[in-house]
Amino acid sequence: MTLRADRAPPASDPPLTFSLISSCAEAMKTVCAALVLVMLCSLQTTTVAQVISRPADCCLTYYPHAVPLKAIVSYSIINTSSCHLNAVVFKTHKGVDYCGDPSEKWVKHHVVVLNRRRATKVVTGHQTVS
Repeated sequence: MTLRADRAPPASDPPLTFSLISSCAEAMKTVCAALVLVMLCSLQTTTVAQVISRPADCCLTYYPHAVPLKAIVSYSIINTSSCHLNAVVFKTHKGVDYCGDPSEKWVKHHVVVLNRRRATKVVTGHQTVS
């Protein structure tokens, strides 16, 4: 038996270059999948931001209960076409805003009482200044 030096032994494993190329291809697939996922997430975030972007002073729902009158310091009326609901927004001592339905009896009553309070303060303040 003679061995010939010019002949290489049969290789059972694929060549190193093929292994390197296939691992690079797998890495590229992973990177591409991650980029697609990031792009989809950013698209979703943009869509959510567009849905949320509404005027900050719009009421989405009415508060279902009467807010205690002694807790209210002021109110404002929201009736713009850019808001879905017309509302009376009551601000409390703690800075919390409550949206009231303008057609509700308690809301109308609170507005009348708060207007009287304001008129009394203005008159009292005017007399004090004079």
